[in-house]
Amino acid sequence: VRTSGGPFSFPRNAQEFFFVYIQPIVGIGFDELIQPQISSRIGPLIALGRHSDYLPMPGASRTYVNDKDWQSTVSKFIVDSSKIVFLESITEGVKWELEYIAENCNPQKLVVVTFPKRFQPHRKEWNNFQLLLSKCGINVPMQDPGPGSVICFNDGWTGKVRRRNCKNAKEI
Repeated sequence: VRTSGGPFSFPRNAQEFFFVYIQPIVGIGFDELIQPQISSRIGPLIALGRHSDYLPMPGASRTYVNDKDWQSTVSKFIVDSSKIVFLESITEGVKWELEYIAENCNPQKLVVVTFPKRFQPHRKEWNNFQLLLSKCGINVPMQDPGPGSVICFNDGWTGKVRRRNCKNAKEI
């Protein structure tokens, strides 16, 4: 029996199991979509993993930390990064991250990306995300820029939509 590569093979490890059996069913994740482009043009794509992840997920390299250490880990990622790609999301953790970014980073380091159409179920209500950004001193267009949009910032934390309706990682 071969361990990989043929129609009657067995996966060698959990990650291979995911790619062979699970991914074809559930599809590709957003960070998995953009990871090759980010890594080849900017550097490694890094994120915090969720405690609920049973298997390491494909895409970004993930660091797993306990609840008391996540802010110090994220702040180090933010300070050390050359770019911060931020997806629309609304949580208390996201609020803390955005406040930290606004207080400690050059605005041109931040890029906000809205999920492309194929990830539409992940899109949050733009008005709430825009309000959260505004409370953190980060200004984006009031009107939803639509799926697959890329927003960059000037020195005054005012965002401008640079791309709309991106469908793939190269366009983003």
